[in-house]
Amino acid sequence: MLENRDVNRPTDRNGMRRAAIFDLDRTITRVGTFTPFLLSTRPDDPERYALFARFVPHMALYKAGRISRKTLKNRMLSMALSGLDHARIAELADHFVTRIMAGGLYTDALAAIARHRADGDRIILATASVDFYARLIAERLGLDECIATATGFASGETPPQIVGENCYGDAKREMVAARLDAFYGADRNALHLSFYTDHISDLPLLQAVETPYVVNPKAALHAHARQAGWTVCSWTALEARS
Repeated sequence: MLENRDVNRPTDRNGMRRAAIFDLDRTITRVGTFTPFLLSTRPDDPERYALFARFVPHMALYKAGRISRKTLKNRMLSMALSGLDHARIAELADHFVTRIMAGGLYTDALAAIARHRADGDRIILATASVDFYARLIAERLGLDECIATATGFASGETPPQIVGENCYGDAKREMVAARLDAFYGADRNALHLSFYTDHISDLPLLQAVETPYVVNPKAALHAHARQAGWTVCSWTALEARS
């Protein structure tokens, strides 16, 4: 399991342990993953279009502030995965992740991960994406840990629903902090954290780490990063360098 890897990592010259945290969607991957995964469960274009059409009214409710992001995601999970058992969902997740790994990643994200690995840093994926495919991506990238939106089955073949908080915004920062506290214990205060993300919703975690990196940001986050003196990264797609 990702959570059980050894903590015995090299430290820097001041004796401080280091960890690098990466967002997933549009930070490691070129596009978001949640809606594409759900649409990938439909093999034919007409079925995918029909499923997306069912999503649209609920997306509009979220945009209007009438439902939460968690509620939106739960409704989308229900619409896409109703009637599928655990094994079938795992199979679909595996197929989706295989396609993402084949051509859906940023070359520069892979290079950053490799640099942190070479430096002996603990590498953590922290994402609002759901756990049953986010963990597969973390495993295939050789990351040490995955913090994602947890899901579970209430009974039988009920579609998976989110358990606890959606790993987004303040909740992501709190979930990361709780995991680090549990893993490092008293050493937590001597930990140097880097964090890479593309999205302004991650401001709480960006502001909590020692070394923030902003990846391909939109205007609002780019302006905030410049004002704060954070590093802004322009990452390119895997195909552009093949």
